[in-house]
Amino acid sequence: MRLRIEEDDVVEVRRLTASEVAKLLQVDRTTVWRIPLGQLYFETSPRGGRRSYRLVDVERFARDRMGKPSLDLSLLDDVPAED
Repeated sequence: MRLRIEEDDVVEVRRLTASEVAKLLQVDRTTVWRIPLGQLYFETSPRGGRRSYRLVDVERFARDRMGKPSLDLSLLDDVPAED
């Protein structure tokens, strides 16, 4: 099934910080930073300081690389803000 997106449609993409990704994957934040771009896509802020991960990419990484069929999004409720 394909989703047709029209020009005036608004598509919201959930973006996550490295801390949120670490919480979802149940690994340390430094481990997230070590995952190569080719395995887990991310974008950096214009000045290169912060990474932004799309939820769909994190879910794909967890499924394909870690064998986790789904992620518990309730884990994001208590993630502290990044510095």
